[in-house]
Amino acid sequence: MMGELLGYASMSTVEELRRKTRDTDTELERTRKAMAEIRKTLEETSRKDAEHMEKMRLLDEEDKRRDAEHAERMRLLDEECKRLDAECKRLDAENKRLDAENKRLDAENKRLDAKYKRADEERKRAEEKRMARLNKQLGDLGNRFGDLIERDICSNLSEKFEELGYNFLCDGESRRILFDEHSRSVAEIDFLLENADVVIVTEIKANLTVQDVDGHVNRMKLARQYGDPRWSGRKLLGAVAGA
Repeated sequence: MMGELLGYASMSTVEELRRKTRDTDTELERTRKAMAEIRKTLEETSRKDAEHMEKMRLLDEEDKRRDAEHAERMRLLDEECKRLDAECKRLDAENKRLDAENKRLDAENKRLDAKYKRADEERKRAEEKRMARLNKQLGDLGNRFGDLIERDICSNLSEKFEELGYNFLCDGESRRILFDEHSRSVAEIDFLLENADVVIVTEIKANLTVQDVDGHVNRMKLARQYGDPRWSGRKLLGAVAGA
């Protein structure tokens, strides 16, 4: 009986050990699987870390490349700025030189303008003097020619008027000036013939025109207004004569 109990106890212990062993094996299997999963996770993490590190390295290289390119661009821009600054300074100096040259030329132009103006004024004065001398010479010549014409005509006027029925005791008077009440000259009579009944105011022209006749009509009005008081009571006639 005792032996059977011991045998039964031994069998129970063995069975328990087997169960525990199975449990232990199961736990070990789970542990191995967990370890494998952990290892796989660690490997994946390492791979991702490696990829991340590679990306970081590439990004760092890209940053360095970009920094180098930026530095090169900045260097080129700095050189261009220095070149442009030097060019601006050169242009500014050139502008100042041109301004000074323009001022000099402007002053020179003003000097030449003043010189030419003085020369032109002197030329005009000389021309005016020359024209005045020429006009005087022409006037003197015209006066001498007019005097010759008038003397030639006047010498025959008395005879011509006698042919028309007018008799004069003298040869007539040349160049009579008429004055107004303020002693201002208002008209000039070329030739005057008079007797007890009539006074003839004559205008003499080398080339007689209609305008000369109209002018003499106006002269006759002045002669009636400002004539010699001795003409009062006599008939006042006008005449024109041409060469």
